[in-house]
Amino acid sequence: MTQTPANWYDDGSGRLRYWDGSAWTDHFADTYVPPLPPAPSAPEAGFGPAQSTANWDYQPQATAQGDGFPANHDHAAPPTTDERADLGYAVPGAGGQDALADPFAAAPRQDSYPTTASAPKKKLPGWALALIITGIVLIVGAAVAIAFLFVNVANTTNNVFEDAVKELDNATTVPAELESTYWELDDAYRTDSCLDLMAVTTQNYRDSVGIENDTCAGAFNLYEDAASFYAYVESGEITGDSATLVAYESYTDAGQDFGDDASYTLVNVEGAWLFDTIEFD
Repeated sequence: MTQTPANWYDDGSGRLRYWDGSAWTDHFADTYVPPLPPAPSAPEAGFGPAQSTANWDYQPQATAQGDGFPANHDHAAPPTTDERADLGYAVPGAGGQDALADPFAAAPRQDSYPTTASAPKKKLPGWALALIITGIVLIVGAAVAIAFLFVNVANTTNNVFEDAVKELDNATTVPAELESTYWELDDAYRTDSCLDLMAVTTQNYRDSVGIENDTCAGAFNLYEDAASFYAYVESGEITGDSATLVAYESYTDAGQDFGDDASYTLVNVEGAWLFDTIEFD
């Protein structure tokens, strides 16, 4: 890897910063002030008038000296170190400086960037961090809601599947003529049809449940639609001229739920199956 030479570069913050060849320094172009030049050294011995190291102020003599200097001659004090000499340094970016006298005075270069060091990463502001956390919470909440929805859909699908399996089992285990007669009985109750009810029941059935002949009084005291009456045939079997059928029936009355298996016996009268008795488990 080629090492990036020392120079001024953008450190990623938009400011020019001095790169010393291996790391960033603390010098920025917009605030950098070149250092003061070193004070000139004292003259060597034997040159110029003798001076006292204790006091730079020269006290003139009243008469001419033996060293050849005229009387009342004043010697200027050496420059102090707080006087800044103008060495021609320009602010960074001006160009044309002595880079050896002040390495940080070299004009910043804009055509390259350090490859051996990267600018410090900026911290996220508070609002950005809060936005990220809020987004994570929303994503987690949405995931939980979707999972809950999938569970409900799975349960509903499972119930529908169970009902379908029951219907399939019924189709293979319940003789079609028995199931058809049951739904005729159900329709007679739902439509409050006394004629249809008497057509699928025997006198013994009507007497056992307290239904009067001809008027069917006492038969239609339950409004099936309002009571959410629900039923399905569970099993059925024919033995000669008699048969048995079991159906699950449920409904709601006065805010109370009822549900049980109803066991029916049927008899064959001139080729038609009629309900003869009913019992609840």
